[in-house]
Amino acid sequence: MVAVKDKATEKAIEKAEEAIDMLAERAKDTLRGFARQAEQFDTDDLREGAWRMAERARARAADFADDLYSRGQRSATAVRGQVEEQPWIAVAVVGVFALMLGYALKSR
Repeated sequence: MVAVKDKATEKAIEKAEEAIDMLAERAKDTLRGFARQAEQFDTDDLREGAWRMAERARARAADFADDLYSRGQRSATAVRGQVEEQPWIAVAVVGVFALMLGYALKSR
């Protein structure tokens, strides 16, 4: 029961980390583009704009990670409650899933 919650939490954390990494890469690319254009424009204005953009990206990534983590926790709690209330149904569902996975892998 706890393993399902742990797996869901780990998966949510991994997705959040991937999203944060993606947003950080976007911010870096944007900053590099601004740096290339800095010769033509006032560098202080560009640096300030790039910094604001990076801060907004960081804030959005943090909000996204928090939302994803809370959704993962709610899902894990709901699954845990159902498994605790009806353990034999949970075993049957896992068994059916394993059979379907085995069939899918065998048919390759």
